[in-house]
Amino acid sequence: MQLIHACPRGRGARLALIAVAHALVACGTPASTGARGSAGSPSADAGPYGGTDAGLDTSLDASVDAGPEGSAPADASPDGSTQHYLYAVNDGPVVSIYDLDSPDFHLVREVAAGSSTEGVRGVVASADGMLYVSYGCGSPAGCTPYLMKYDVRTDQPVWTRVVPGGIDSHSITPDGRTIYMPTGEADYAHTSWLVIDTSTGDVTGQIDSGIGAPHNTIVSSDGARVYMDAVGQDTGGLSYLVVAHTSDNTVFRRIGPVLNNVTRPFTLDVDERFAFILPMGYLGFQVGDVATGSILYTVPVAGYTCPYTGVGQGIGCNHGISLSPDGREIYMVDFHNNRVHVYDVTGLPATAPQQVDSVALAHPYTYSGAWATHTRDGRFVLVGRSGDVIDTATRSVVGFVPALGTSKVYTEIDFQNGRVVFTPLSRSGVGYPR
Repeated sequence: MQLIHACPRGRGARLALIAVAHALVACGTPASTGARGSAGSPSADAGPYGGTDAGLDTSLDASVDAGPEGSAPADASPDGSTQHYLYAVNDGPVVSIYDLDSPDFHLVREVAAGSSTEGVRGVVASADGMLYVSYGCGSPAGCTPYLMKYDVRTDQPVWTRVVPGGIDSHSITPDGRTIYMPTGEADYAHTSWLVIDTSTGDVTGQIDSGIGAPHNTIVSSDGARVYMDAVGQDTGGLSYLVVAHTSDNTVFRRIGPVLNNVTRPFTLDVDERFAFILPMGYLGFQVGDVATGSILYTVPVAGYTCPYTGVGQGIGCNHGISLSPDGREIYMVDFHNNRVHVYDVTGLPATAPQQVDSVALAHPYTYSGAWATHTRDGRFVLVGRSGDVIDTATRSVVGFVPALGTSKVYTEIDFQNGRVVFTPLSRSGVGYPR
């Protein structure tokens, strides 16, 4: 049980004494070259891929005395404005909380929630203020897999459960009650996503995707479907993005086959018409038709090359893709060239996405498995394993978030009047209602 050190700031800085597990982590101030004004507030009932659930009590404990430097960022909006926060998770897990409304993307505080040296694999939050962090190896055979439930109101773990079946990048249903957990991108022997009850951490079911090495997950905005990508292949040696009903955990569609037979990160538009899929061994992405399961376009990057091309690659240049909340642009990672490439996708399905820009990073990628995600208001793209913040209006780097320099595992949580009004259902940047 330790003291959390809240980073001093001009808006009534203070220290909050609360009970937390494990150690204090010192605060720091990130460098920045730009500024953010007041952000637009997401609609509380907009919901797709996150948001307030009308049937769920999301009020925060009134006994928690907190502000932007206290034990819960939620109470930082007494005037009714929406406050936007980034929760970045590094090994430990260590949770770093940044104020996305501040001119320098200020570090609010860091909390050492654990002492593990294993890698963090995934994170999601729920509307009742709970953060779910998975950490361990890419296969349950490599080390012990864990899922931690962490209360953002008190900055302490609620429970930590061993998940014998394995863990990776999970997604959560809109009501916050169910997690869909892949068993690991190195788990080639298995093809399942585990269904986990968030109240207890118990596994209550599973979905057999038919493809080995389960990796990334997106639950649909209404919670009725779950999209699953895996690094392995089916029995025929092919790779697909797989879709299942959450009502009975049965697969009803496969999108593909994906180029080079390895599916990496993906994202979806708000209407679930198009899936934007990253294949291994290709500098570019594919567009899948969700209704038919066919691949509509294979979209290259113009003007840049990647040495890791073709079938059988163990590393890729394009690990990270985000669709702008308005559904108009794709931002795609390019690890080899230290770029993020930008595409206009408004011509779909009649015309292929058009490359419109390539943003040079100020801080190089620190690892090939990078990430990119838009903020909910669409103003910024946060680049994992670089730390750079891209302004989407100017398509230029305007800030730096140090915890993202070493992590690709992060999520946004927005608060208003002490209540969670938005948090995505997965780590992926997807489309939302305009």
